[in-house]
Amino acid sequence: MKKLFISLILTLSLVFPSFAQVSIDYTVNDNVTKINICGEKNKPTTITISDSNRKYYIDQGVTDLAGKIEFNVQLEKGKTYNCSVNVGNDKGTKSISIGNFDDEDIPVDKKDTVYISIKGYKGYIIRKTKVEIEENDTVLDITKRILNKNDIDYDISGGFVESIDGLANGDKGAKSGWLYNVDGKTPDVGADSIEVRKGQKIEWYYTVDYTKDDRNTSMNNKESEKDEKVDDVISNDEYKDLYKVIIAKDSSESEITKAVEDAVDILNKKANDINTEKDAKKLINHVKDVSKIMNKALKKVDSKYEVKNIADKNKLLIKSLVKSAEKISDENSKKEISTVAVENIDLTLKLVGEIEDENDIDSIVNSEIESAGDLVEKLGKENTKKLNEKTVKLAQQVINKVAIKNIEDNKIKADEVKNMAQKILNKVKDMEQKLEKNNIEVNRALEKKLILNVVSKNKGEAQISLESKIMECGLDKIEVKTNIASFNIKSNTFDKGKDITLKAKKINTSDLSKNISIHIPSNSVVVNFEAKVGNENITKFKEPIEVSIPYKGDIKNKENITVFYINDNKNLEPMGGVYDSETKTVKFITNHFSKYFAKEYTKSFSDLENTKWAKDAVEIMAAKGIVNGKENNKFSPNDNITRAEFAALITRMLKCVDCDSEIPFEDVNKNDWYYKSIASAYSNGLINGKGDTVFDPNGDITREEMSKIIASVLERKGYKRAKIEELNVFKDKEKIASWAKEGVATSVREGIINGIDEKSFVPKQKATRAQAAVMLYRLYNSIMN
Repeated sequence: MKKLFISLILTLSLVFPSFAQVSIDYTVNDNVTKINICGEKNKPTTITISDSNRKYYIDQGVTDLAGKIEFNVQLEKGKTYNCSVNVGNDKGTKSISIGNFDDEDIPVDKKDTVYISIKGYKGYIIRKTKVEIEENDTVLDITKRILNKNDIDYDISGGFVESIDGLANGDKGAKSGWLYNVDGKTPDVGADSIEVRKGQKIEWYYTVDYTKDDRNTSMNNKESEKDEKVDDVISNDEYKDLYKVIIAKDSSESEITKAVEDAVDILNKKANDINTEKDAKKLINHVKDVSKIMNKALKKVDSKYEVKNIADKNKLLIKSLVKSAEKISDENSKKEISTVAVENIDLTLKLVGEIEDENDIDSIVNSEIESAGDLVEKLGKENTKKLNEKTVKLAQQVINKVAIKNIEDNKIKADEVKNMAQKILNKVKDMEQKLEKNNIEVNRALEKKLILNVVSKNKGEAQISLESKIMECGLDKIEVKTNIASFNIKSNTFDKGKDITLKAKKINTSDLSKNISIHIPSNSVVVNFEAKVGNENITKFKEPIEVSIPYKGDIKNKENITVFYINDNKNLEPMGGVYDSETKTVKFITNHFSKYFAKEYTKSFSDLENTKWAKDAVEIMAAKGIVNGKENNKFSPNDNITRAEFAALITRMLKCVDCDSEIPFEDVNKNDWYYKSIASAYSNGLINGKGDTVFDPNGDITREEMSKIIASVLERKGYKRAKIEELNVFKDKEKIASWAKEGVATSVREGIINGIDEKSFVPKQKATRAQAAVMLYRLYNSIMN
């Protein structure tokens, strides 16, 4: 076997002014040409290899921190090719000559085979490989077969590839993801819809921007962005040409950023020229237009530098709203300003997620908090509740950005996180002070959380060991993220003074009994959890923990996605759960470790037609195993609910650890079905008796009693008590018992419970089963999100 090694470095001086140069170096080893490119760091890179007749190879990527990127390609022997490279706005060219080899090219099999290759972001995952066709094989069948053969992890949903080898759609930007070509053409249907024919060539490739990738032939016929009607999006003429620059397919990142800067300059001039309320109302629409321009620009820009520039300009939008608010008097316009400000904070949340420099983040966020505080003052608290909530969320994101630590050796010691923990505590204190200074109310305490990202080489298993003293760093919790699952551990979850080892492992459904496996969808992941404290294996904890597992299946209604526990008797038990469409995971609460999986599950009752306002909440909570029906598929929504029954629902929802401890209530006996629920709720400070020794388990629970319990749950999850002034909207507020007023105020403020009408709370009214289910539904989503 002959080997040809050619190494040439070409520095190309571009016609256009540039501070960066592009160098191209290539080597040929057997039938693979490795092309090394060096240019400016963190820049989008496009490579095209062609001759006088056609293009042979087109690909994209992004240069690393050293400005380097590598491409591998198979080229025909005995030919010379032109290699053209763009790194950001810099260009380079190179002539590549490929000599003859002793080995022959892979012949095209015209009988019963196809060829498949899979190329990721950094290079080939599977090079061109011959695969035999089976009857009725689709592109998806061939793809799964070659991935399984090479033991490569993947996720597929609805015929579309979600991830391959840990590289998922959206990982490299909003328009990044997996595409495939068949004989050079990009189908516009799922890979399960294309039946393969002998001799075809299947090419999977990961693109950083499907709208700009020349390999994506389907975009040649797409008119959506090219012919987007600007007049339908932008209302003010000053910004229409700038928006056209943003959406143009051939606009560079610098041109896009310049269009954003020009739009903000126009907006600032408008803001400085406000004289009347009419001018202020017009300015709101100008802010809306510029916000649309920024959102569109963010989707098309990958460079960290350009993202930071957009973020710097974005903070000027909310300042313009402050100037508008100074002249506005009518309530509808105030609410409109608040709504636009919330959208601005949402954009800031996206931008902060893309920026790494802590000083840049602080500058942007501090400005946003200050402007949000000005709007709260000028628009009134009643018009800015959502803005207040989003601003607190932004502060929490800043904290989380400094709280992340990557772990590669599966073990972490207290000394490694001591300084980091102090940094987190300092950042929390800093954000709390800034929010308070700007009159932003924090209804839920900012989390003091360390986030550990565990990098595991074993894609089917992840493990981490935590030194015991880590839990003594003054933090609220430690979130451990792995490629399989996530855990949230608090200081009281396990016995103190001993090291903790957590393990998550994917389980093949074929290893489970048939009566279990038939209930598990093919795209669900079964995860087995294990924990060890010191040298002791444990399955139950001192207090429940939150766990997240992946769910890649089809979704009709994400609220119906539920986690199931495979118990020791080989039966399934619903555990509840809330699905996150961004991370494609389901978070649930558990007080023990075992095997879990998620799937979409529904439950219905025959007697909810007259209580349609509660139907969805009842059936969702029933499917999650939190509420139950009665006999004959009935829920009995209008029946009253007892104090014992509500205690059982609350402890079931929170997965409180069973408690046999003594309680002071003489009317609750240890052989009663509700004893453990009441004991658990009481010992966790969630519920009290009607006297020192009386609980009244069979008495119907009232609205104020229920509110008090709900508020206790909220406080347990970090929510702060509400002020009694929240009750001023109710004309019957004096009828609320003194011991219940703070609880009712907190439950009302968080939207868990409302008045019977706008003016009446009716605290002594007995709650129904339907009302209880709706309140639990709202409460569950509040504490889990």
